[in-house]
Amino acid sequence: MSNNFGGRLFNNTSGPKTSLTSKIWRGAIVLFIIIAFSVSSYIGDTNIAGYYKVKQAAGFGDLTVISDEGFFWQNFGFLTEYGSYGTVTLSDDEMDQKGASSVNDAVFVQFPDGDARVDVVFQYDMPTSDAQRLDLHRRYKSDKAVKHMIATQCIEAVKQTGPLMSTGEAYADSRSLFTQLAFEQLTKGIYAATVRMDTLIDPNTKEKTLVKKYSPKLGKDGLPIVMKGSLLAEYGIRISQFNIKDIAPDGKTLSLIDARKDAQLASERALKEKALGEELIAKEKANQEVAKIKEVTIAEKEKEVASLEAQKRFEVEKYNALTALQEAKKIRAQGDAEAAKNRALVSAGLVI
Repeated sequence: MSNNFGGRLFNNTSGPKTSLTSKIWRGAIVLFIIIAFSVSSYIGDTNIAGYYKVKQAAGFGDLTVISDEGFFWQNFGFLTEYGSYGTVTLSDDEMDQKGASSVNDAVFVQFPDGDARVDVVFQYDMPTSDAQRLDLHRRYKSDKAVKHMIATQCIEAVKQTGPLMSTGEAYADSRSLFTQLAFEQLTKGIYAATVRMDTLIDPNTKEKTLVKKYSPKLGKDGLPIVMKGSLLAEYGIRISQFNIKDIAPDGKTLSLIDARKDAQLASERALKEKALGEELIAKEKANQEVAKIKEVTIAEKEKEVASLEAQKRFEVEKYNALTALQEAKKIRAQGDAEAAKNRALVSAGLVI
């Protein structure tokens, strides 16, 4: 009885201990697996094409750039990933926003004579040198912040281009110049500007309005003076495929643009009609001059012909007179000779 009681007592006391130990071991194993799995993500990583990573080493915090594709040892360092290139879209058009790396609304631009929303799309390439990549990382610390900086630089460049021309010029006549100036100010820096007062005349009301007209201030070398440098140039970020896709003036400004365009077309038509009239007058005058010249030429030719004929008659008459004179001289000479002969015969007594 005592032995059975002792066995039961032993089993009752050892059973819970064994179960607890087993649970501890299982928990430890699970915890180890969790820790190992968590830590493994800091041991190594993979860089894919089109991206690079900046690694901040554990401990001392040294920064290095990982740009080669494939696996690399992370060694518990902290990683920040950047795209090597991307597309920035500043547009109200949903089609433009698809696939863009950074999307913002169109740029609101104030021109001397009105306002407009400007759609801009462009591509950018991140710097290729490790030094510039690290400088960029130290300042902005994330790919999202860099994209925001690029978009902000573009917004400022486009806004600063607005005052350099009228809405109508940017909208139609000088779209390429607007694009060029915006691109230059994005990649080189914001230009210093000079200002003058211009008079704008409303085509409908003929009302005159004084507006400020800005233009880039030029240095001694004839190039625009940069008053604020470009962060893109500073960090080696290159811009390509820069495109002003659309310029949408507000309703009032668009009406003024259309009115000015109609007035300009009317003025051009008037000038063309005037030029055509002057051309017809000139042709008529030319035809009259040609006719006059022809008449003068004919008269001169007739006069010349008459003169030649008169000269010819004079020469003929002169020739005839000379011929008659020679004939008279000949007859006279013959008469003188005959008289001399007769006198000689008389003198010789040959003739009674």
